Amino acid sequence: MSPREAMAAVTGALTRAGVPSPAADARWLAQHVLGGPPVLATAPLSADQAEQLARLTERRAQREPLQHLLGQMPFRHLTLASAPGTFVARPETEQVAQAAIDAARAAAREATAAGRPAAPTVVDLCTGSGAIALAVATEVPGSRVWALELGQAPLELAARNIAALAPQVRLVEGDVRAPICGSPLGELRGSVDVVVSNPPYVPPAAVPRDPEVAKFDPALALYGQGADGLGHLAAVLQRARELLRAGGRVFIEHADHQGPAVVRMALEAGFTAASTQDDLSGRQRYLAATWPGEADTMQLLEPTAAALEQAAAAVHQGHVIALPTDTVYGIGADPFSPAAVGRLLAAKGRGRNFPPPVLIADAAAATALVPEFSDVATRLAHSFWPGALTLILPARPEVEWDLGETNGTVALRVPADATARELLRITGPLAVTSANLHGQAPATTARECADQLGASLALILDGGQRSTQGASTILDLTGSEVRVVRTGALDPARIAGALAGLATVVGADGGHVVPAPQPGGGPDAAAGGDVGQPGQSSGGGR
Repeated sequence: MSPREAMAAVTGALTRAGVPSPAADARWLAQHVLGGPPVLATAPLSADQAEQLARLTERRAQREPLQHLLGQMPFRHLTLASAPGTFVARPETEQVAQAAIDAARAAAREATAAGRPAAPTVVDLCTGSGAIALAVATEVPGSRVWALELGQAPLELAARNIAALAPQVRLVEGDVRAPICGSPLGELRGSVDVVVSNPPYVPPAAVPRDPEVAKFDPALALYGQGADGLGHLAAVLQRARELLRAGGRVFIEHADHQGPAVVRMALEAGFTAASTQDDLSGRQRYLAATWPGEADTMQLLEPTAAALEQAAAAVHQGHVIALPTDTVYGIGADPFSPAAVGRLLAAKGRGRNFPPPVLIADAAAATALVPEFSDVATRLAHSFWPGALTLILPARPEVEWDLGETNGTVALRVPADATARELLRITGPLAVTSANLHGQAPATTARECADQLGASLALILDGGQRSTQGASTILDLTGSEVRVVRTGALDPARIAGALAGLATVVGADGGHVVPAPQPGGGPDAAAGGDVGQPGQSSGGGR
C-alpha cells in the first residue's frame, strides 16, 4: 500500500467513525508512522508500518485524542509531550496564556522603570501538562515561574515537559483547594505578579459532548467541585488572594456560560477590575481581575468538614491556627513540633515559662500522654469533661515534645465545643492557649483573633461569638492533694463535691475547699450544667 492509498483508507475509516477532521488526522497519523511528511514518501508501507497505522487508526476511530496517539501536542510555539490519562491542552487556553504573558511583561516593565530587576513572578495553578507555565517561562525572559499540580500522571508529564523546555520552572505537588501555608508556595505570599489557571470547571452533571473530552480527559482535570462546577475556581481566587501583591493580576479559564458568575465571585472576594474575556471564537472564556491590596496573611473559614481538613493540614505543616472552644478562641499548634510551639508562644508574646495546655478530643487520648490516669483524674474527667476543666498531670517521659518549662508535667483539657473536638479527632492533641496578645483580653470572636494575631496565623475557624463567663479551672494533680491553680468557670466546691471521699481539694489560697452539696447524692452528679455540654460556653482565658 502506498502512502497515498494508506491515507485515503485511514480518512475513510475516521470519517465513518465521525471524527471531526478525518483527512488532517489521517495525514498526522501517517506522518507519525512514516517519520516524515507522507507526500514526500515514495516507498510502500512496510508490514510493520501498516500494522502500526492500523492500530492507531482504530484507536482514533474510538475517539482517543490525536495528541495521545502522537505523544505530543502543540501549544503556542511549543511542542509538548502528551500521554494517555492526562489533559489535552487546547487552543482556547492559548488566549489565557497570552493574557498572563502580557501581564508578566507589563510587570517587568514596571520593575525596570522603578529601578528593580525585571523578574516577574508567575504562578500557574492546576498546571496539567505545564502548558501555560512553559509558555510564560519561554516567552517572558527572566520570569520566575511556579506550577502547581495534584494528579500523579499530570505531575509526571509536567516534569517531562519542564525538563525538556524550561528547567527553571519550579513544579510543586499540591491541591489548589488547600491553603498555601506549609507548601513551597508559602514563601511567595504577597509577592506574586500574576496568577493564572485552567482549573477543572465542568459541572459534574454536564458531561461534554465530544468523546475525546468525555472519555479520555481525566475527571480530576475536567469536573469542578460543586453542582455548578465553580468550586475549584473559587479555590483559585482564594489562592490568588494569598499569593498576589497589590496590583497583581489573576486570569482563570472558565466555561462560556460561567462568565457572569465568576466575575461576581471575584468581586465578592475583593478583586477589582474583574471582567470576562473572549476567546478567538468570541465566546466568554476567561476571567481577568486585579488584586487591589496586600495579600491576606490568613484565611477566615467557617468550620466545615473541608475547612477542618485545611486546618489540620496547616497544623501538621507547623503553622499556628485559631479555633473556637467552649471558653474563648484559642490558638493552636502541633505540640510535638518545637518550632510550631515556638511560633505559638511568639504569637502570644510569651516566653517558655508560660507553657501552653494541650487539648485532646476525649479522655481516652490522655493515656498516650500521661503514664497513669489516676482514680482522681478519672473521676474528674467523668464529671467535668468535656468542659472548662484543665488537669495538670505528670507527662510520659518518652513523649517527644517541648512545650516550655513544664517540669515534666502536661496540662490537659477536653473542650466542650463540637468544632474543637472534631478538629482534635483529625489532628490529635493540640497545644492551645487563648487567642490574645499577652496582657490583652482574650478574643471572643474570629474577628478579634484576626485583629490581635492575624499576622501570625495561617487560618481562623470562625465558630461565632464565644462567651466571657470565665476561664477554665486549672487543677494540679501531681501531688497528694488536688490543688486549685486557677479558679475559673468551675466552682472549686463543686470539684470538692465530685471528689468527696476520694481526695482533698486545696484552694488557690492554700485552704481546704468545702464540698458543695451533691444533687442526687453521688459525686458524678456534679457533671454537666454550665460547662458539661457542647455549645454552652463558659468564656475567659485558657
